[in-house]
Amino acid sequence: MRVMTPDEALLEVTRQLEQGLTGALGITCTRYDETGVVMHMPVDARTTQPFGLMHGGAFAALAETVASVGGLWHVDFPRQVVVGQQVSMNLLRSARVGLIRAEGKLVHKGSRTQVWDVEMVREVDEVTAAVARITLAVVDQS
Repeated sequence: MRVMTPDEALLEVTRQLEQGLTGALGITCTRYDETGVVMHMPVDARTTQPFGLMHGGAFAALAETVASVGGLWHVDFPRQVVVGQQVSMNLLRSARVGLIRAEGKLVHKGSRTQVWDVEMVREVDEVTAAVARITLAVVDQS
């Protein structure tokens, strides 16, 4: 089996993100390689609560998406996949407009778990709006 280049991998991730919840929330990927993941999500009617602020659940969905996509880089896919096991998040600042940029970094890579840190920044003023630590379980598909 041929290994994808980082550019090919980014194109494949982009195609996959157009489906399901990630597509509905407008999440896009701008970097995907062995060093980490960068994704963006708009602050708009799809991602805000009734008072016009970014919904905490939207932040959580973005954080877990970043970690899960990043985690696939570090397993023997498609023989193995990763699934969210635990999300710990702190909402630090509200967001009302623009884009949220989420940057994920691998903290721990074990044979059965991975731990990711995700920082979510308001692009309008470069202020950190939320931080999350995600634990992923590595699952054999065979």
